[in-house]
Amino acid sequence: MTTQQLSTTPDDRGISRRAVLGATGGLALAAGTGLLGVPRRAVAAPSRRAALTSVGSWDLTATSHPFLEDKLTTDTHHTMQSFCFDPNNQWLFTIAQPNGGTAGQLSVTRLSYGGTVSGHMNLGALGHGVSMGAERSGTSTFLWTEYDYDASTDRGRGIQRFQFVDGGTPRPTYRGNPTADEGGVNVTPSVDHWNRLLALKYTVGGSSRFRVYDLDRASAGDFSQVLLQVTQPALAGTFQGWTIFGSYVYLLHGDAYSGTNPSPGNTTLSKLDLSTGAYAQGPVHSNAFGSMTSREPEGMAGYVKADGEHRLYFGFVGHSGTRSAGQPDGIDRPISIAYKNAFS
Repeated sequence: MTTQQLSTTPDDRGISRRAVLGATGGLALAAGTGLLGVPRRAVAAPSRRAALTSVGSWDLTATSHPFLEDKLTTDTHHTMQSFCFDPNNQWLFTIAQPNGGTAGQLSVTRLSYGGTVSGHMNLGALGHGVSMGAERSGTSTFLWTEYDYDASTDRGRGIQRFQFVDGGTPRPTYRGNPTADEGGVNVTPSVDHWNRLLALKYTVGGSSRFRVYDLDRASAGDFSQVLLQVTQPALAGTFQGWTIFGSYVYLLHGDAYSGTNPSPGNTTLSKLDLSTGAYAQGPVHSNAFGSMTSREPEGMAGYVKADGEHRLYFGFVGHSGTRSAGQPDGIDRPISIAYKNAFS
């Protein structure tokens, strides 16, 4: 496997806006589930159709660059599990267990692209937070997360879509499990703004699968048409995050530094071609932020800047050594995010 060092090239923190189509904020229904008093409606079994259009992919062996380093979220004492971007409103969202929370409880922190906290929202018992997605609707942001926490797996049984409101309570426009027709569990979402896609990673009978939907139809609660469905080939390592961009899924694996996993650690990135169902690249070892005293990989997200630069972000959580009384172990856990931008 190829090891990548983190470039010393200065970080471009002012990521520019990119116009994308607006997403509806209207009320939708989960398949077979009535929300907010709206009557249930029948939903046909999903259909499959042509493969996704190829729009290129990232080279995972290319140099990594820093985006954010040692920034604290609101939930300072718990590990960030994943993150996503609202590119139009210029927000970064992270998800983690809230300070003082219990297993399955999740909360979201909203940050500027420079890492300044600007909002926080408690979500309740949903899952683990291994992946999330964001879409904009005007000046608002709608988030996609797990929901329906299963304590036996520490994951969610379905997904939900809701507007982020600082200090508010989620009011889902959609809540359900589009993979229920297969008995899918451990469902997590990822959003590709630029190609208007919503992807789901889920488990059926011990195998991991991906489904891809049109984002605008999914935002309206319509999951009747599956654009593409793939079973993921086995991949070794501790799974830590994933994202979709175009016809590829990118996966992050690795463990925190330890006596058996010392620096530079075992973090890897892999690229799955959804059109073939086979890995196109990886696992590729990454030493991004390898000098951190404590380092655990967490979360991925794709991005396209207004100038056309394509970025694949992947995150890490460390231990700052700063202690605060009354928290699980009293240690702050700052986040760091790197990216690769070799795209063709």
